[in-house]
Formats: sequence, C-alpha cells, structure tokens
Amino acid sequence: MPLINGEINLAGEIIVHDIDRSGYIIILFVLFLLIILIVGKIQGLKAIIAFIITMLAIFFFMLPQIINGHNAIFITILTSVIVIIVSLIAFAIMQIQMAGIEIKDFWSFIKANEDLDELYVFSKKYNKMSPQEKVIFLTEGHII
Repeated sequence: MPLINGEINLAGEIIVHDIDRSGYIIILFVLFLLIILIVGKIQGLKAIIAFIITMLAIFFFMLPQIINGHNAIFITILTSVIVIIVSLIAFAIMQIQMAGIEIKDFWSFIKANEDLDELYVFSKKYNKMSPQEKVIFLTEGHII
C-alpha cells in the first residue's frame, strides 16, 4: 500500500500518518452500486441516478455557495428543492420512455404523464378482475 502523509525522521525511520485506502474504497463503492442494481433493478437504477444528481448539486452548487458566505440554511433548502424537482422530472421522463411514449415538447410531456396516470388507474382495475372478467373486458374492448 502506498503511503500518504508519511515522513522519514532523522534516524531514517518511516513514520506513517495515513495509509492510502482509496483503492479499497472505490472497489467497495462499485460493489455497492452493483448490488443496488442487482437487487433493486429499475428502482435501484433510479436510486443511483438520484444519488448522482444529489452529489452533483451538493459539490457544484451547495458547498461553493456556503463557502462564499451565503446563508447555509437557505442554500441547503434551495438545493433540496432543486434536487427533488430534477429527480422527479428525470424519473417521469424515464417512465415515459419505458412506456414507449415520444416526448416532443413540454406539453407532450404533460400529456404523457396524464396518459401514464390513466394507465395506472386501468392497471389497478384490471388486476382486481377475475380471469373471466379480464377475457370479457378485453374481448368487448376489441383489444384481442
């Protein structure tokens, strides 16, 4: 392991203040992300995306603002609101794309969300139906 913050004293002895563990930490972090993806699948991917968005907001917006002397509480609340909004929009876009709906502009994005809401309501009703009711429903709806 390479030494970090080590020094050699007058007697030629090496004094170690710290050991470089960054390689192990990176391996554990990658392993952690893989386990999240394996166990969580789509939800895990969403969690990782939210984590990345949050870290970017903290390191590139919140910390520089606080270091520059701005009100820490206000900046923290503002960062939280921005992260929540960006994450919700990112997840909505991901769901719309998974549903195969094309988005061209803001209004098509709103319409796609309304369509997804209707599909969700339909799926709840459909899952409560018996197998016979499902066949009748699909046959009468000319979906089959």
